[in-house]
Amino acid sequence: MTARLAVAAAVAVAALLAACSHTDPAHDPFNELPFGNIDTPLEGARVQAKVDVAGWAMDDHGLREVRLYLDGRFAGLAPLKQERTDVKRTFTRYARFGEKNGWVGTVVFDQPGPHTILVQATDIDGGTRDIGVVHVTVADR
Repeated sequence: MTARLAVAAAVAVAALLAACSHTDPAHDPFNELPFGNIDTPLEGARVQAKVDVAGWAMDDHGLREVRLYLDGRFAGLAPLKQERTDVKRTFTRYARFGEKNGWVGTVVFDQPGPHTILVQATDIDGGTRDIGVVHVTVADR
């Protein structure tokens, strides 16, 4: 009877462990979220109605995309096109040969006045983090 009980307990523990394990990488507790910075425009800058937003991002497993939001609404993607050796030298643990960490995207404002630009980075596992916010003022057209 004890052998049966031990087998039943082992099966129950195995089933519990299988149910608790996460196979979805976006829910991996060991996945670090991406991080980065907005280089331009600077906080408080006066900008034209069309402005480039640029910076860098890094991640422990690699990046999927960088998203731009204007006043809380999706404004587009900022392609990862530039190699940033300065960033790779600073964050050597996250540096990968050939990976582009510098991004540039363009936002177009529909009216003058104060606006908020938010940038998010998403890693290849689906982890997402806001990497920066800048407040700008758009000059009259």
